[in-house]
Amino acid sequence: MTDNEGFKFISGEYPRTLDDRFRVQIPKELLAVLHKSLAVFGEASQEPDSSAKVECTLAKERLGCVSLWHRQAWHKKLDEDLKVIGGKVDSRRFEGRFEQVQLLGRLLSTRAEDVELTASASSGARLLIPKRFREFLGVEPNSTVMVVAAAYSVELWNPAAWNEYLGATIPDFHKVLDDLAH
Repeated sequence: MTDNEGFKFISGEYPRTLDDRFRVQIPKELLAVLHKSLAVFGEASQEPDSSAKVECTLAKERLGCVSLWHRQAWHKKLDEDLKVIGGKVDSRRFEGRFEQVQLLGRLLSTRAEDVELTASASSGARLLIPKRFREFLGVEPNSTVMVVAAAYSVELWNPAAWNEYLGATIPDFHKVLDDLAH
């Protein structure tokens, strides 16, 4: 896949076993999702080194789900959004929204953590899931984790949460596809 081909969805769900040290294998096919997110968020994009460390950010999404982003893409998007919000706070455009700004501050304090993937040319990459994210996922060592492609990120799901989410959202597939296509 080259950068001039435009955005392409990489899809797939992969059941993976979380080892006794809370490490999970990220399939090599999904490393391309992280790489392509750089181009989407306006960063220079080069082919990834298939046997290097990959700098990422792990973010809490919903109970039972965390997402893995390329670190540069995550921070660029977050920094841009926070700059806009900071400007609104400075210009007092958030009068009466003190609690909402505080809520955002709390969520920012707990939502994300920078992590590093250990990549291998043959098997993808390995991620060590930090403790506070394991608790949020609700997973135990030697249990299954669903690794799912999600357009700009790779998501890790507790299988029960994944099935519940699919049960609630899969009926909307055609509506979402039609809305985005038109």
